[in-house]
Formats: sequence, structure tokens, C-alpha cells
Amino acid sequence: MRLSHRLAAAAALLLPCLGAASAAEAAGFASAEFGGELGNVVATNPTALYYNPGAIGFSEGTHLYLDGVLALRNGTFTHAPAATDVPEPPGAEGANSGRAHFFNVFGAPMAGATTRLGALALGAAFSVPFGGNIHWDGNSRFAGDPRFPLAADGPQRWTVIEGQLSSLYFTLGAAYRLGRLSVGVSGNVVRSSIRQTQAKNPTGLGDPDVSNEGRDIPVKQKAEGEPEDRYVISLVQIRKVHEFVLHHSDGNVLIFHNCDTKFARLVSVRYPRNGKPTFISDVAFAENDFQKQLAFWFERMPGR
Repeated sequence: MRLSHRLAAAAALLLPCLGAASAAEAAGFASAEFGGELGNVVATNPTALYYNPGAIGFSEGTHLYLDGVLALRNGTFTHAPAATDVPEPPGAEGANSGRAHFFNVFGAPMAGATTRLGALALGAAFSVPFGGNIHWDGNSRFAGDPRFPLAADGPQRWTVIEGQLSSLYFTLGAAYRLGRLSVGVSGNVVRSSIRQTQAKNPTGLGDPDVSNEGRDIPVKQKAEGEPEDRYVISLVQIRKVHEFVLHHSDGNVLIFHNCDTKFARLVSVRYPRNGKPTFISDVAFAENDFQKQLAFWFERMPGR
């Protein structure tokens, strides 16, 4: 038995300086990186299952192969305020401008085995030839801010907050040796996934607008009542923090309240059905309506 073991370390340094018209996007390995000098179309080791399955017909005995690519990625994003930007509301200055940074470490493994039985060679492998991830540091200035909590994801959040892409290859292959010729075939089951989180406004666009900012996030929701008098409560999770969002229709206006798990109101918003949402500055009105919506759900709690 022969054991081929190789650990490839690759460091990628990305230092873009991006302006108002530039994009900060997620990226990973653009092509297969495993194997290095040992992985190519004439190699007879288990990487041949990906590059050229016929080549395992020239192998001898049994081979076990383990390989990994380690990537270190560093980058910055800088946006200076522009005249075309949506004005930031009081207290949100700097939410959409300034410098953002990321430093990420990730890797891609490859493991395979081949064995030669006379003229027949068989092999199996697992590899991640395409993949990568990115996660940007947050803006600590807005961490825990009750008015603009989403700005804590940094000024680049309108393009990307975090993302991941990967293609996992599960491979079986065989080759038959005919003298100086080897004929091989391989089959792959490929599981590909892509995920990206970025800031959006209610129209679904990514135009920076702190007053109309949201996320596509998991929500558990319950609703009761008629369409014209409907109460809705949602349990949401943002950055691993659970919060509630309650809303109810007041004529053609929806009144939203965001509260923590202790039912302390954080912020309230008025959202006309045919208009734009605005923060409710009337504290007395917001608190009274919040207590009204909260009482609606407390009355329907089991055991009360």
C-alpha cells in the first residue's frame, strides 16, 4: 500500500479599494486547486478521478490520498458619502459610508483512494474543487443601537454581509488497462449551494437607505383575525439574537413594533399600504399601541 499525503497551503491577499460605483462581492476558489503539482491530467494518483480517470489504469497497488488547500483572505471596502446617496436620518450618520474590513480563513479538502486489480483499476474520492466564503466585520458603532441595529453589519452590507458557495463532488471511477492504453470513466454526484446575505429595502433593491432597511431572514409567524383587523406576531433572529415583531392594521396603515424577548419595545414604525415606512416619534402613541397588540397575544396564551 502506498500513502500519498500532501497539504497545500495557499494564501490569497485581496485588498480592493472600492468607491461608490464598485461592488464588494463574495468569491472563493475559481477553479480546482487540489493536488498542485501532483494533480493534473497525467497523474496516476487518486486526483486522476477528477482530472483524467483513465490515468488510474497506470497506477500500481493501492493508493490513499489526502490533500487540502488553506486560503487566507483579507480585504477592505471604502465608500465616501456622495451627493447621490439617500440622506441618512439623524443618528445614523456614517451608517452607509466609511471603511469595512474582512479577514477570513477557509479550506477545501480532497480525499481519495484507488486500487489496481489486474488490468482493472477502481477508485473513489471526495473533493471540493469550487468553493469559498466571506464574512465582513461589523460596524461596532451601531452594535445594539435600538434605532438602526442593522447598520451594525457595516457600510458594505448593501452588497454583501456574508456569503458562501461550494460544490461537493462525490466521485466513483474505473479504468481498464489495455497495454499502453487505458480507458477510464468516472461519475460524480455534485451537491452545490450558494448563500448570500445583504441589506435590502422594501422594494427588494439594494440602494442604501437606512430608513427602509431590512433583511431576508428566517421568521416564525402567527396571525389571527380578519384581513381588515388582523394581528400578527413574528419571532425573528438577527445575528443570533431573538426578537419579536408585532403588527396590526390601523385602517390603511400598518403599525409595527419591534421588542426583545422580555417584551420591552425597541422601535415602532408606521407603514402606509401605499407609502413608505417611517419611525413613530410619538412615544405615547407607540407605547399604547404596543401594549394593545401585546395584550391581544397575552390573552391567547395557553393557560391564561
